[in-house]
Amino acid sequence: KSKEDIFLALYEAKSLERRAIMQKLLTASASTAGNLAAFRKYFIEFAVNDSWAFLLLEFRLYAIRNPESSDRLRKLYKSLLPENEEGAYGSILGPAAKGKKAISRTEAVHTAFAMLTALQLEAKFDPSVVTDDVLKRVAGQLFDAMFPGQ
Repeated sequence: KSKEDIFLALYEAKSLERRAIMQKLLTASASTAGNLAAFRKYFIEFAVNDSWAFLLLEFRLYAIRNPESSDRLRKLYKSLLPENEEGAYGSILGPAAKGKKAISRTEAVHTAFAMLTALQLEAKFDPSVVTDDVLKRVAGQLFDAMFPGQ
């Protein structure tokens, strides 16, 4: 197997592992509010789990640096997402807010994790400022802004 094959297999395995963790947290909930609380817990835990975050970052950077592999990488990425993302996220987290400034649940999920990954990168660069405590607090505030309770 090539390095790319191994990398893709690792990415897929870790993605499925993280999905199982999220599913386990959600099984303890019987309401949208409970689901949001479970997802918030997962999101904050993700903030200090930089090994997974950096694997995701490497995955994306590899796709950018290797356009010939980009289709294969995107296909794997898409295969790990729900078929109807907005419907899936909405059924778990409740519908997205409406209005001119509102963002969809799909946009919120993707961009919130992207922002968190950038923050984790900054924590590696300047850990004296962006400590684990700062990561957790900012992750909580970011989550609350991106996923307001309905």
